[in-house]
Amino acid sequence: MSVSLLRLPLLLAVCCLVLTPARATLELTLSSPRDRYLLHEPLPLVVTVQNTGAVVESVSNRLLLLEFDNLWLEIAPPGQPFHRFTRHAHIDAAADPGYRLGPGEAISAVLGIYTLDNTGPLLPAPGAYRFRLRCDDTPTAGRRTVLTSNILTVTAVNPAEANGQALALLAATATTDPWSWTLPKKARAAHRARLERVIADYPACVYARYACHYLAEDIECEGTLEALGTPAGMELLRRAADLYAAAAQAAGETPFGNLNRRYAGRACARLRDITRAQALFELVLAGPAAATTERLETLTWLRGLEDGGFREHLMVKGEKYPLPECLIPLASSTAGFGLTVKQDEKTVTITGPRLTASFVPGSGALQLNGRTVTGAATATRQDGTILVSVKTIGYLLIEQYGDRVGFLIRSVSP
Repeated sequence: MSVSLLRLPLLLAVCCLVLTPARATLELTLSSPRDRYLLHEPLPLVVTVQNTGAVVESVSNRLLLLEFDNLWLEIAPPGQPFHRFTRHAHIDAAADPGYRLGPGEAISAVLGIYTLDNTGPLLPAPGAYRFRLRCDDTPTAGRRTVLTSNILTVTAVNPAEANGQALALLAATATTDPWSWTLPKKARAAHRARLERVIADYPACVYARYACHYLAEDIECEGTLEALGTPAGMELLRRAADLYAAAAQAAGETPFGNLNRRYAGRACARLRDITRAQALFELVLAGPAAATTERLETLTWLRGLEDGGFREHLMVKGEKYPLPECLIPLASSTAGFGLTVKQDEKTVTITGPRLTASFVPGSGALQLNGRTVTGAATATRQDGTILVSVKTIGYLLIEQYGDRVGFLIRSVSP
């Protein structure tokens, strides 16, 4: 069995402890939505970095992602000491301009954790599991940052009978996540049959939503990389989008639900169902569950809708990009970044820790910190909702976080 790479935020179970050099002003916090999980249930972990000092700090991605060598997760299973959780690969931590954080501000990211790898499941037996993060980072500026997070404790419990029967099916599913579609045909069919059975026979159990997710990842990979735009491949992508959507609906307004909305939107984008993809991405931005970096990635995916990034290997003759810019609700899409939107009869005003901006809907010009930005697509929907392009939000967030988010205003055309 393999459980997918889950990126799930929501800062409940939050407590902080920092061990740093004397003048360090960053606080590292590890959190999770709940303190109890079923055996083999995906465990969402979130890292939050907060500036506890009195001046603006730059926070590198190296403090937010386990893919970098200098941030690592330590795990203590029940009755055992801490050991380091090893990632499959590491990313070169070269030049990174960092996210700009003012005093008291924070940024959060979902830790990409395989709950199954060569060592088995992350929560394979009942009991209390302890987790902590350690960071040893030397930023571009040269000042060393050494941080240790709080110790987060979660408890794994045995599932009830119906959940247990579904878990037995999942536990018998052997794959190397999420590439089970590369297994021999007979093994792949058996893998999918077990997931289908969980979905069909135990639709109300907790594990059904995870079976939907795993099956969707499996067939989305095949539809995208193996079928390459064939009718069969497009049908696989449609099935994947529906499975992700079913998982999101079952999970509700939760981190796991948010993850599946994003993935359903991605599958729809590959199908060129722009309307449905945009609606799903907007739900992610408007919901309470997404971490900062997930919101930024969702905005990037909206740019990908415009520029055809999801269609790079699936384009058909006559398909042209870029498409018209996606216009999304301003207030709900930016609230998660700490921006405030106000509107009078003619003017919309946006404020944040390091920005003041205003525009007249439909004018195409944005007044931003005393300068004029042209080409800002804005409009008013019939119900009075103010709409803006993703690029317009990008200009706002560059003022908020710095050049680290400059990708939001650049083209990503294939």
